[in-house]
Amino acid sequence: MLFLLSGLNGVYSQFGFTLVQAIARNAYPEVAAARFARLEKFHEHYKNRGDKALVALIQPGDSRIPKLLQKTQSIVVLFQDELTDLVGTIMIRDKRSFRSSLQHATWMSANFAWFAETASTLFYPQPHLDSRLVPLIESLSGFVGVELDSEGIETVFKALGLQSTHADVTVGEALQAFAPYIDKIRGEIERLNEGELALLDSVRTYYGRPTEVETTHQLSWPVQALFEPQQRDEPFEAPIEMVGKARRLLTGPAYHLVPGNWLVEVVIAIDENWSENKLAFKVFEGALNRSQLETILPGQGRLALTQAFTVEDVGRPISLAFEILEGAIEGRLWVETIRLRRQGTPLVS
Repeated sequence: MLFLLSGLNGVYSQFGFTLVQAIARNAYPEVAAARFARLEKFHEHYKNRGDKALVALIQPGDSRIPKLLQKTQSIVVLFQDELTDLVGTIMIRDKRSFRSSLQHATWMSANFAWFAETASTLFYPQPHLDSRLVPLIESLSGFVGVELDSEGIETVFKALGLQSTHADVTVGEALQAFAPYIDKIRGEIERLNEGELALLDSVRTYYGRPTEVETTHQLSWPVQALFEPQQRDEPFEAPIEMVGKARRLLTGPAYHLVPGNWLVEVVIAIDENWSENKLAFKVFEGALNRSQLETILPGQGRLALTQAFTVEDVGRPISLAFEILEGAIEGRLWVETIRLRRQGTPLVS
């Protein structure tokens, strides 16, 4: 028997992985568990399972795996980690800065969304922390075809580290018992400054719901995610002074998108640019220049710039670049909004 799961490798997906293993052990004498990201490892674990039931947690990223699962008509249970917890986990586990962790979380989220689009899946978002654990166990056991009596449910509770087997135990209590370090993760988030918390909340609006069509097809990037080229870990201070030599004024956010054809619309504001400097607006996928336009900036006012571009690899970050093409003796510039959509769907209003 093969149980296929996927998640973002955060607390909730690890919790779901353990939960399904415990359920499976009530029906099969031997259960093997495996985590992998590459198709070769999938084949290896499947071949070596013998007579054991295999509970497999697939880490999204290898496009060959969902293609295989489509051919075999296999269904994957998706456990969606809470983006805030995921960012805190990356900060602690990988010792990354907040902004770098957030960029990495968008890569994980976009991979997860792409996996959900290209495979047959059943979605299990993280329940409210105050919701009861038993209905989640019963729902999962019903889907995987394992009937649990009260003793079976008790074995699942114990596998999660719970001392109590009372029916009123909540998901929050179960997560705390399973992963006591979750307090450290949340403490890392609580130490963020006001600007970082606002940025996280804005990104969470879209990347925190990666399997919903309205967020995989249209989204807004927060302007505060942009940065000056030499200061990737610091937000830029608006407005940007244009005075100086020709140069790149602003870039970022180095966030990730699912593959496809996209449109990006940015609105910029200009002030005291009486010399009418020329601006280049570029879109990069990793190091690849996917699209570029040049325009003469007005002396004052607002300007909407729209470009089409293609994302081929979810693993390459998308960055916008704003460059003045000649030296400036005056002028200020700032970005007001960044909106994106996959072609064929409306822009975010």
